[in-house]
Amino acid sequence: MYGMVSVQYGNTFAIVGGYHNGAEKDTVYLYNPETEVFDLLEARLSRPKMYATAFLVSEDIFPGC
Repeated sequence: MYGMVSVQYGNTFAIVGGYHNGAEKDTVYLYNPETEVFDLLEARLSRPKMYATAFLVSEDIFPGC
């Protein structure tokens, strides 16, 4: 897998998107430092992406979501 982007999340980080097995991915994985495993989250990108940009924003700027 390559072309994914990482973003810090608390004391760990998430891996978003990427390219694997001939296709761009819409997946989000969160690294678990206790188990040293990447957990696949239910959250998905709105469409598959590789080499995207990712950053966290406060949910306060999206009232009603």
